[in-house]
Amino acid sequence: MSWERYQQSKLYPLKRFYAAGCINNAAATTGAPGAIDTLHTAPMLIVRRTLIESLAFNVTSGAASSTGRIGLYNCRDCEAGDLYPYKNLWDSGSISTAGTGVMESYCRRWLDPGLYWLALNFGVDLPTLRSFVANSRANPLGYDSTLTSPGYGWTVASTFGSLPGAFPVGATVLTTTPVLGMFYSIARYG
Repeated sequence: MSWERYQQSKLYPLKRFYAAGCINNAAATTGAPGAIDTLHTAPMLIVRRTLIESLAFNVTSGAASSTGRIGLYNCRDCEAGDLYPYKNLWDSGSISTAGTGVMESYCRRWLDPGLYWLALNFGVDLPTLRSFVANSRANPLGYDSTLTSPGYGWTVASTFGSLPGAFPVGATVLTTTPVLGMFYSIARYG
């Protein structure tokens, strides 16, 4: 059966979104604002070759003149333990966040096994997004030296516009929650 025919059949599952960096599904909150001109990241672990269909976020309360962008970065050198985001693999372009609901960008990109980072940035005004509390998040960046602050992702100042080709240097480890919800959908495995 061809891939196209399979997609049209009843065997093909309904589209499902997966929350980047989540380890359980019981912790979605009603929302949290991000910060203007700041890249926020969430980890996405790919364990086998995967065709990502889309990236998304959920606006729970829009802001009249707000826009956002969602993108995908690879990891600088995961095998050597350097988990810092590196090269931009996808930029959604500007997405209006004045309304509410799922804001989705179709990217259709094959990813090899490894750690990737979804990134969000907002300009002009801030919407409120679906977010996650601490006990639902994986902490790929470990804990600090006092074993009290888990690392959920990265944040760094970045003027709103096209996402940077290389992730900006000087990001800080995100240790507070709620963490903005970033999602992806899978088209197939390869």
